[in-house]
Amino acid sequence: MPPSLLLRRLLLGTLALVGVAASEFAPAAGVAAFATPAAGVAAFATPAAGVAAFATPAKPRSGSREAGRSAKSKPKTPAPGAPAPTVLWPEVAAATANLLETQHYLRRPMDFQFSKRALNRYFDVLDPERLYFFQTDLTEFQERFGTTFAASLKAGNLEAIDAVHARYSERLTTFCKTASALAGGNWDFSSPWNTELSRENAPWPADETEAQELWTAQVGAELLECRLGGVSPEKATAQVQKRLANLLKHLQSSAAKERLSPALLALARACDAHSDYLTQEELEDTENELRLSRIGIGVTLDLDPAGLRVAGLMAGGPAQKDGRLRVNDRIVAVAEETGAFRELDGLPMPQALALLRGQRGSLVRLKVLPARASDPAQRLIVGIRREEMRSFDGESYAKIIHYPTPDGTTPLRLGWLVIPAFYGDEPDASGHRSSSVSRDVSVLLRRLQAENVEGIVLDFRANLGGLLDEAVEIGGLFCGRVPIAQVRAPNEETEILIPLRMRSQKPLYSGPLLVLTDRSSASASELVAGALQDYGRAVVVGGEQTFGKGSVQTTLPLEEYLGYHMRLPVGGLALTVGKFYRVSGQSTQLLGVRPDIILPSTLDVPHEGEAALVDPLQHDAIDTLPTPRVPTISQTHLQTLSERSSQRVQASSAFAAVAAERDLTRKERQENRLSLQETERRSLLETARSSYSEREAAIESNPTGARFCRLLLEDTKIKRLKLSNEDPLASRDPESVATEEETLKILADLARLEPRKKPASPPEISQTKKTASRP
Repeated sequence: MPPSLLLRRLLLGTLALVGVAASEFAPAAGVAAFATPAAGVAAFATPAAGVAAFATPAKPRSGSREAGRSAKSKPKTPAPGAPAPTVLWPEVAAATANLLETQHYLRRPMDFQFSKRALNRYFDVLDPERLYFFQTDLTEFQERFGTTFAASLKAGNLEAIDAVHARYSERLTTFCKTASALAGGNWDFSSPWNTELSRENAPWPADETEAQELWTAQVGAELLECRLGGVSPEKATAQVQKRLANLLKHLQSSAAKERLSPALLALARACDAHSDYLTQEELEDTENELRLSRIGIGVTLDLDPAGLRVAGLMAGGPAQKDGRLRVNDRIVAVAEETGAFRELDGLPMPQALALLRGQRGSLVRLKVLPARASDPAQRLIVGIRREEMRSFDGESYAKIIHYPTPDGTTPLRLGWLVIPAFYGDEPDASGHRSSSVSRDVSVLLRRLQAENVEGIVLDFRANLGGLLDEAVEIGGLFCGRVPIAQVRAPNEETEILIPLRMRSQKPLYSGPLLVLTDRSSASASELVAGALQDYGRAVVVGGEQTFGKGSVQTTLPLEEYLGYHMRLPVGGLALTVGKFYRVSGQSTQLLGVRPDIILPSTLDVPHEGEAALVDPLQHDAIDTLPTPRVPTISQTHLQTLSERSSQRVQASSAFAAVAAERDLTRKERQENRLSLQETERRSLLETARSSYSEREAAIESNPTGARFCRLLLEDTKIKRLKLSNEDPLASRDPESVATEEETLKILADLARLEPRKKPASPPEISQTKKTASRP
């Protein structure tokens, strides 16, 4: 098949996905303290990998991994009574290497330079915090296998993997035994003592003597966190020793595929930051995400050194309605309604995620490290009942806001439209799609227009991407049937992407429009935001820039690339197959989309975004497309909006607090220092708790006097919507509240500067004084 036709099939057919996501059910990025992804969990430290999910198998998102929509792969079931087929893992390794070399966007040859890079990635996957291996180990294995590592895997030779894994097992066993003995000693946290917050970019320990110093600090940090969390010294020691024992036990029971997975992941990551090897469980999760019904708590997760990080909350899901679990919180332990908590440290990822699954209506208790906690010893217990939910990551939804005008006349009707991800399904024989974000948004847009809204906010915050064709269709709803993006194939052939499902050449909505983004708006959401900005169709508002991912992935089930005798479920490959570009010709790669109006954000810190990943693709540009006529915003009005917003932000105590927290985080990450002195830590912990409590208490309930209507998809069938004094979908997070209030003020200004023509008779909305409680 010619490359251009293959790319069209991958990008515009059912396989194409652009986005990064997090997952409750598949390995993602990073590793918890004392945990290792090597013995059964393929993990790598990136800000966005995984699979979007619920509390039952469900997607990489990114959260932080980017993966594409997988083709439907049905495992081959042996006939009754027949012996189970044997997986020949050398053939799996060879198929993975061949696909990476021949189908990846960069077409990297498996030469000695690539081999050295892939072997280094292998060490990073096994030991992301650089605690176990010595520099002498790396030097030895680079001399033995550095120039042939990739080529050997391509030939099905697993000698290097066996040798490295044997050394890894030796080093990790030594660590576990030494750390367990250290944990049982007498600890004094009264003197000044510091360790590193992150060792991701630190040098490897030179030898065992230097490694023991790191292990002592690591054990001390764990013990102190337990004590600061209210655990007695004796119980703290027991907890740490139990985690180490679990880690060692899992290492000793790891199977062949669990030893191979990290090596194949490293091989993929040596190509670029978003190519991944997926285990069969992960591959099935990417398929399960397309189902519309899940039982869970409605969160997307990824893995980092502090536990499972909450990457997103499903709109209207149990976690969001509960209100206590927030984005960037870390889940460190899980328990059912009764029974003891099970710590996640040391557990392989599938086991950790399995603890979140359960029956509908059952309660799962989470021990959480709050995102705002300045001290990792702080813990919060959150109990949430599992529910049956629609959509893999939350369907799009909207709300209608009656926004008071300064002169007290008739309030403005404003719309707020949230698109959590660009989800969708393959069409059936009749062309019907059981799931489609563009179809859902069309339904919501029509109802918003029927309610005579005078402006709309398109909320892309925490939208990590999704299906490329769905993103293009979303762009068309606001711009019309015009080019939305360009995609370049490995042969540098460029394709212009235009909405194909639109019945009209004109946009569905052409009124005042704002796009709200943040640093976690990635991939497909950047594509749409960039198009709306290039055409002057919308004002983009948000942090300093979006994530900065401009590549396209597809997921290939590996069983389809093995011999007939090997048609077994052996996982898949998330493969980067193209780059997309804005209408202007600029790539969003690394640079992202820079908003027209910038608001302070705590996400605008180092180690966030594409530029923080290892081996990202480089930024470049191609030819600008001729831009058709679309509704555009006056540059004079844009300047006015920016000046008014800047004045409000400078006078805002809420945004001053956001900027202060952002600056503090920047300072802490630059210093990369964690105190192990108990008095200092307790002081910092109390200061952080008091500060956040004050900020929470200062949140006024609906300070603008606005009134709200919830508009979920099922609400679009209701003739008269209920108007409430409180927003039923509002956030209690101080930063989110400040951002949303300022965004509404900008939209209100825009609606007055560039008013939309109104229909003669606006529809009725039921007026009720009954207020909905905040979730």
